[in-house]
Amino acid sequence: MTRSIPFIDTISQVDPARPALYCDKEQRWTSYGDLARQVVSAAQLYSGRDRRLAFLVFSNTRRDVAAYLGLLAAGHVVALIDPKLDADLLQRLLERYRPEMVVGERAAQPASFWTSIRGSPTAAWERPDGHEPPLHPDLCLLLTTSGSTGSPKMVRLSAEALGHNTDAIRQTLAIDERTRAVAHLPLHYSYGLSILHSHLLAGASLVLTDKTMLEADFWSLLRTEECTSLPGTPFHYRMMDRLGLDRLDVPTLSVLTQAGGRLEPDLVCAMHKVMAARGGRFYVMYGQTEAAPRMTTLAHDDILSHLGSVGRALKDATLRVVDAAGAPVPSGIVGEVVYRGPNVMMGYAETRQDLVRGDDLGGVLQTGDLGSLDKEGFLFLTGRANRFAKIAGLRINLDEVESLVAAGVRVAAIEKDGRIVLFAERLESAERLSLRRALTRKLHITAGSLVLQPIDVLPMTAKGKVDYARLTEAA
Repeated sequence: MTRSIPFIDTISQVDPARPALYCDKEQRWTSYGDLARQVVSAAQLYSGRDRRLAFLVFSNTRRDVAAYLGLLAAGHVVALIDPKLDADLLQRLLERYRPEMVVGERAAQPASFWTSIRGSPTAAWERPDGHEPPLHPDLCLLLTTSGSTGSPKMVRLSAEALGHNTDAIRQTLAIDERTRAVAHLPLHYSYGLSILHSHLLAGASLVLTDKTMLEADFWSLLRTEECTSLPGTPFHYRMMDRLGLDRLDVPTLSVLTQAGGRLEPDLVCAMHKVMAARGGRFYVMYGQTEAAPRMTTLAHDDILSHLGSVGRALKDATLRVVDAAGAPVPSGIVGEVVYRGPNVMMGYAETRQDLVRGDDLGGVLQTGDLGSLDKEGFLFLTGRANRFAKIAGLRINLDEVESLVAAGVRVAAIEKDGRIVLFAERLESAERLSLRRALTRKLHITAGSLVLQPIDVLPMTAKGKVDYARLTEAA
């Protein structure tokens, strides 16, 4: 193994008999001893090649996890891809980034001249003609900023950033070897990935599944495998509130964690009350993929006294709120949130050439989010200054949504009440229905998360740009 990554190193240090991963697809447990052997075997297989870029089409399965850990341990750079990404959008990413390997249970052979990598724990192909500029030595992982749209923009993360943030999450959430989390969030998604990392680092266990909370089998799985920890986005907590956590009968569940967008204060209180009654804990968190991904945590004991906050910065990190000129503002005043910490990304990438660059940001992330800090350092978010929407836990670039619409159709996208509202000029009813179906399929969101609003003419600003403020008022 060519480099040290803490959550991979831990695998071989845990009691080999301890359960590591339960794969719902295989319906069996893999011990830490078996996982360690699989990772070493995969790393040895992959390490016979020069340091490469691998696209991992990442499903929530034991085979894909073993391949992921093996690729990292072998020193390769891994780009995580949504297994539901449309083939044409994936092809666009392949052309821009020119990976030497494509891996994953749900991956398809990119082209006829790509050859199979025999012995890989999951399907894998390599490009025999791969001769690209050397990848930056600090680069470890690429995560998409908006996976469902196939955006070419990716976040460049170092092994150091991943390792530091993983350990900070482990400490803040008090994850230990007794913890057993259900890994139902997609592993290509930064929140889902952080759950995998932090639990492996702690020697804890994970239950891998792609079942959803709407399925009775999901809750049966939690009961049968005695899960203690359940992560979720606001979408999941709204669903859980309707279902009634106590009625779902998961007696071992003692920890709930929430990230992926703002959860309404009444639901925060409700979840806090439910967990307090059973002697458990509820955490509210805030992060971005650009921060590997966690930046703040609001602990269970601080929720009622700081309702509406997303907590304080993780260890070794600081938060500032600045005005339009970049000057710090007093506590209680709203401005842009700026985060400084060792987990900040190296920068963005849009093509293969960008993977040669080093650290562009020096540990400072201008989040594009608006908020204020109280005198104790608790952060209160008020909105976003950029063009990203949080829909059912997915971070979606609204400009990318507009780009998915066929040429000649004028549209403008905004976020309103947790949904995307797409204004479209002069479309007939049948055309709107067809467009709505196409977009929900490409974005992998429910029909209720997208509203298609007809409009005669899109309003424009004096500078000739779409007036999104007026559209938000009209939505």
